[in-house]
Amino acid sequence: MTNTSLNLPSVTPIQDNPALSLTLNGLHLIEASAGTGKTWTLSALIVRLILEGNYVPRQMIATTFTRAAAAELRSRIRQRLEEVRRVIKSLLALQLAHFKSLPESAERKEADQARALLQADIDADLFLDYLVKCIGAGKFGTTDHAIAQNGWTHCLNRLDLALQGFDELFVGTLDSFCQKLLSEFAFESGQGERLQISEQEQELCAEILHDALRKWRAAQDPRLIVMLLQTKKLHDGDAYQYSVGTVMNFLSAELAPIQMPTLDFSRLERLEVALRDLDLRLYDDFIQPHGAARLGMTKSKYLYKFGSKLPDLVSSLQKFGARFLLSIEKGSAEANLLSSFEPISLAQQFNKKFEHFHAQLLRIGTTDILSELAQIKAELATQLDQVEQHLTFVLSQTVRERLPVLLAERGETSFSQQMRLLANALDDPDNGATLAQQIRHRYPVALVDEFQDTNTDQDRMIARVYRTQPLDPAVCLILVGDPKQAIYGFRGGDVQTYLQVRAEIERAQHQKQGRLHGLTVNHRSIEPLVQSVNALFSCNIDLGDGIDYPQISAGERPHPSLQEHGADNPSPLRLLSLSDAKQEAAQIAWQVMQLLTQAAQGELLFDGKPLQAEHIAVLGYANRDLDQVQSLLQEAKIAVWRPSRCSVFASPIASDLAALLHLLLSPYAEGRLRRGLSGPLVGWDLAQLDQLAADARALVRQQMAFADDGQVWTRQGFLAAWHSMADRLAIWTHLATLPDAERHLVNLRHLLELL
Repeated sequence: MTNTSLNLPSVTPIQDNPALSLTLNGLHLIEASAGTGKTWTLSALIVRLILEGNYVPRQMIATTFTRAAAAELRSRIRQRLEEVRRVIKSLLALQLAHFKSLPESAERKEADQARALLQADIDADLFLDYLVKCIGAGKFGTTDHAIAQNGWTHCLNRLDLALQGFDELFVGTLDSFCQKLLSEFAFESGQGERLQISEQEQELCAEILHDALRKWRAAQDPRLIVMLLQTKKLHDGDAYQYSVGTVMNFLSAELAPIQMPTLDFSRLERLEVALRDLDLRLYDDFIQPHGAARLGMTKSKYLYKFGSKLPDLVSSLQKFGARFLLSIEKGSAEANLLSSFEPISLAQQFNKKFEHFHAQLLRIGTTDILSELAQIKAELATQLDQVEQHLTFVLSQTVRERLPVLLAERGETSFSQQMRLLANALDDPDNGATLAQQIRHRYPVALVDEFQDTNTDQDRMIARVYRTQPLDPAVCLILVGDPKQAIYGFRGGDVQTYLQVRAEIERAQHQKQGRLHGLTVNHRSIEPLVQSVNALFSCNIDLGDGIDYPQISAGERPHPSLQEHGADNPSPLRLLSLSDAKQEAAQIAWQVMQLLTQAAQGELLFDGKPLQAEHIAVLGYANRDLDQVQSLLQEAKIAVWRPSRCSVFASPIASDLAALLHLLLSPYAEGRLRRGLSGPLVGWDLAQLDQLAADARALVRQQMAFADDGQVWTRQGFLAAWHSMADRLAIWTHLATLPDAERHLVNLRHLLELL
């Protein structure tokens, strides 16, 4: 909701510690740069909400962007609750032991020593120190009793209650929270039937996409299909999945229709016929080295520079027609020569004193044909681009319309569709406000992490429930994000949504209903590195509209030092500028090798010991970039560990194992035999395969051996057949000698377990 009547000054986030100072009602936005203790802050706020706000777990929700992050956040919250409970319980027990023991007794001294040790731990933790002081001052619990122990007991009881009901605290993704709300408020949201989240959404999208592409191709003129294939503007269904998937992440956005252009094939065919009668001798004055007209031509123009190629150009057009016209690459000599015949360009080919040569060229009747061909080429390029965009629109629109229908027929839905359903239900003018009030009543507290990656529908849901006007005084909404880390735009995340909400909370701060906070102390990195990054981003680096870089300071947490030539962290940030991007992988690999070489020579120490390969991490923009670096490092015999989300069935070992299984089924097929023996599992080279082909007895022996293994598979099972084959061909021994042997061995063991 935008307020255009007030011209409010911008608000700078308050550089406090929101874990301690945040008021437990209203709207809050915590801008947390990387490494500034975001999870520590969120877990501390949950404890405060339970002790200070008197909430119970079932009244609160905490969401983040991924399931893994949600699991980590849940674990940290529980650990923090247990830690605070342990400290309070220990303080109560030590206080009781102090009062029960006699002065100067061993029991009292022991209790006091234990209290001193515990107090040291409390003083070292900012949040524990805050809690202990607040409880001791009677700020939590009953305050009308003289005995302070009532406050301690009250907090201990609340923590016990929270841990007993901890499973009722919702910690998950926004999508799973939406699913929970639609289940709990099925009638109010209009979801009569409970649908399961589909596990085959991508497969269904691919099926719809391929069907839609096939129908579209069948309805088009074959000449258009040929042109699209020749210009590589028509692909198989898989090539469109990324574009369609991106569109599916923005379900609330309307697709702008792209009209199908009308291509005039008859015009092109007419020109192809006319080209057959073109007499090139009429152009000798313009294209021959000693042509009379060349004296009046501008030497920097294309007709003068490339005129000699006109016979070859016309000959190719006469032979191949439109196919050659479309194959002419932009910027080539042929393309530049043809463009010189465009009406606007033709007059510019001559000096002003020799305009009569221009008139002479125009009097040649076939010049109009070349001019029209130049125009058609430019028009076709534009029209084919529009056809490609139109096709992407048609496929995206079809998948959008068909996917919900197919999912509904299967009794399924998707997270994005559920989010849109809930957002639309909350927007309903008749029942939306009532539904939002019921959700707020059940969940008055919401903590939303990674808010910079929320999409429009997710923010609509949050806004309708928690950011209402007038603001519900019982609501406590805490948003946490960092616009600099907004990296999920391709999945629907919209940083502009974040910036709009930030402006909304700025207005709420002026009205004493909200507050902006900032976490700017980095606890993860050493001070020299933090200072270097600050210096880098102070050079007016453009992060996007409305996104600024706050200066970060380093925390006091100790870190092991990196010593180079005896100096601690002399170059914490090194920036390499390459003139050729293709050399990036080689330069990264070379830098890693240099670091390890320095370490081997005792010039580079990490925490007092030579730097090792496991101390180095390489980050890349895409997997293909990391593949190049990994290959170069492995060639240099540097061990590489790389996590992968790829299925083990997509590994080279899986395809090779499949080839051996086919060979067991068809041992006398020579093609399958050569394929099975030449793969990485067996590793025969060309010389061994040639020798096998030349020796008929050896060939028969191999075929019979695989046939025997196939019989073992039939009688005793796959594992017995595998052991026989692996022992005979020394597969394990061979694999151990290959580069990246550890990965191959792990993948093979995994595949064997699955089989």
